[in-house]
Amino acid sequence: MTESHGHDTDDKVDLVGIIVATGISYEKSRGSANMKKTKLSLLVLCFLAFLPTFAWAEWFLDIYGGESTTQDVRITADIKSYSIFGSSSQSHAEEVDFDSSFTTGGRLGYWFEKLPWLGVSLDLSYFKAEGEKVEFDVVPLSLLLMLRWPLFKSENFPKGKLQPYAGVGPGYFFTDSRVNFRPTLQDSASGSSAEIGFDLRAGLAWQFHKHWAIFGEYRFTDVNIDFKQEDSFAIISGSEESIKTHLKSNHFLAGISYRF
Repeated sequence: MTESHGHDTDDKVDLVGIIVATGISYEKSRGSANMKKTKLSLLVLCFLAFLPTFAWAEWFLDIYGGESTTQDVRITADIKSYSIFGSSSQSHAEEVDFDSSFTTGGRLGYWFEKLPWLGVSLDLSYFKAEGEKVEFDVVPLSLLLMLRWPLFKSENFPKGKLQPYAGVGPGYFFTDSRVNFRPTLQDSASGSSAEIGFDLRAGLAWQFHKHWAIFGEYRFTDVNIDFKQEDSFAIISGSEESIKTHLKSNHFLAGISYRF
C-alpha cells in the first residue's frame, strides 16, 4: 500500500511540474537571444526532467504528414544601408497570399498510467509558407499537454480502440525568411529567426493493434516573425535588414502511431 501511494504522489508531482514548465515556456518573448535560448531549454528540459518515472507511462511515437495552408497576411520589410558617403533607408509593407504546401513531422510522448486520459509530448515538424514574393521555411519544436478520451475499451484494448484527443502548448519556431519586394525595394531581405509561438491540435486515433494506431489530425500554429539582421565592414559600411509578420497556419494531417 505504501509503495502504491508513493507512485501516486510521483505522478502528481510530475503533472504539476509539467504544467508549470509549460506555462512558463508559453510566455511570448521579444527579448534577447539569451532569453530565447533559456526558453528553448525549458521546452526540452521540462520534457526530459521526469525520465526516471516514465516507466509508469504508456509511450507513443507518431509520424505524420499532410497539407499546410497559411492565412493571408501583411508583411513589412525594411532595408537600411550606410557608408562614409551617407546612408539610405527603405521600408515597404504588402498583403501576401500564400499557396498550400506540405507539412511533415514526428512526435514522442507518453500517457500517464494512473491518469490514462492525460499525457505530454515533444513534437518536431516542418512546413513552408510560400507566396509570390515571399517564402518562410518553418521548423517548430513544441511541448504539448495532451488529453484523450478512451472509447470502446476491451480486455485487448484497455485504453480504448477509438481515442479522440487534443494537444496544446508552446512552440519554439525556427524560421528562414526570404522577402523580395523588388523593384519597390532596391534589394531582397532574408535571414533566420527563432520565436516562441502557439501550437494547438485535435485528432482522432484508431488503435487496430496492441502497438499500432492510425490517426487524422487538425493543427493550428500561430507565431510572430520579427527579426533584424545587421552586417558591417570595418565600421566603414554596413546594412540592416528586418522582416515583420504574423503567421497563422492550418494543417490537415494523417499519420501512424507506435505505442509501447
